[in-house]
Amino acid sequence: MKIHVVGINYEPETVAVFNTEMCEYLNRKGHDVTVFTAFPNYPQWKIYEGYEGKLFKDEQLNGVTIKRSYIYVPHKVNSISRIFFEASFIVSSFLRLLFTRSPNLIFVISAPIGLGITAFLISRLKDIPFIFHVKDLQPDTAVNLKMLNNKWIINFLFLIEKFIYQKALVVSTISAGMVKKIISKGIDVNKVLLFKDWVDIERFKPSNKVNSFSIRNKLSDKFVVSYCGNFGIKQGLELILQVAKDTRSFSEIVYLLVGDGVAKDTLFRMSNEMDLNNVKFLPPQNHETYSQVLSTSDICLIIQKSQVKDVLIPSKFLHITASGRPVISTAVKGSEAFNQIKLANCGISVKPENVVELKEAILRLKEDPLLRNELGRNGRVHAENNLAKNKILNSFHSKIIKLSHCKKLYT
Repeated sequence: MKIHVVGINYEPETVAVFNTEMCEYLNRKGHDVTVFTAFPNYPQWKIYEGYEGKLFKDEQLNGVTIKRSYIYVPHKVNSISRIFFEASFIVSSFLRLLFTRSPNLIFVISAPIGLGITAFLISRLKDIPFIFHVKDLQPDTAVNLKMLNNKWIINFLFLIEKFIYQKALVVSTISAGMVKKIISKGIDVNKVLLFKDWVDIERFKPSNKVNSFSIRNKLSDKFVVSYCGNFGIKQGLELILQVAKDTRSFSEIVYLLVGDGVAKDTLFRMSNEMDLNNVKFLPPQNHETYSQVLSTSDICLIIQKSQVKDVLIPSKFLHITASGRPVISTAVKGSEAFNQIKLANCGISVKPENVVELKEAILRLKEDPLLRNELGRNGRVHAENNLAKNKILNSFHSKIIKLSHCKKLYT
């Protein structure tokens, strides 16, 4: 088939690993894959070197055609600037799709949810079906985090969301909790498909703590508690700094924060003001080094605020479990992260924003290497059985082939 994939992120952005691997997999299966994406900017919120000052750019990477289009990247990130950020790509990607030869299928990756409107318009103009893949229930997240308070805007967003779901050939999403949530919005159960994120269990696997990364950063003889990922609003990473302050007497413990995001400068300033010499900040790492970061870690953290009631599993959970490392999570009871950690028996969940409980969990695992090893082994088994890249993509591919013969475009 000729497949157009529409998503705001793609290689070389580290957050785009799933988008990139899916497209390259489909290409290896013999499909003609074209990606419509933005110029890379995440997580630094700055257009990458070599892509500045352009409206459009075409590339080829590992057999996949990449059509990049303009995106407005704000200097200061807030709710208003994010609207312009997303809207700029929604418009520019629509123009690229409009003037590109029609495919057999459009696969849209949300967020932003507005890409669903782009897909709907193109599907009607060119009489082709689209699949809407939901990685974030954007309206729900905005409400839960109190990023939106105007009931008219909130209701409008939910109406747009339902409209897109109804017009898509299929709505796919990444967790059982999200499947249930989408169905609860009045969407036919028969058109909602589970398409989980995955992990490359050959790239991420249990490995020696002593490696080039740990040696280079003088961490080989330290007890490393790591957080890798977005330094955003909903994480509440200041909790780690409070725990680091309370455990300064343990000279062997180092808190390693790897990533970037809107809260990075604030966290760095707080760490300096608290004089935390047991906290180390590093920028996002490439795939190879990231696997070494996890191998260097004795404990890996998944941190979320109490108001975050996610029905998705953070991607870092996949890499941590595949690497055979134990997890400590502050995910809310009943959330997807909480449920998956319990199901895999690969870690400890504590109350969100609770310094005492997080500190106690870290010290408990520090003093019990047998428990750390057991939880890590459990996570690896779970990843092999449930999260392996080839298993998930092979299943997805067979479903896509079946869907390609479906003639019903609209409900």
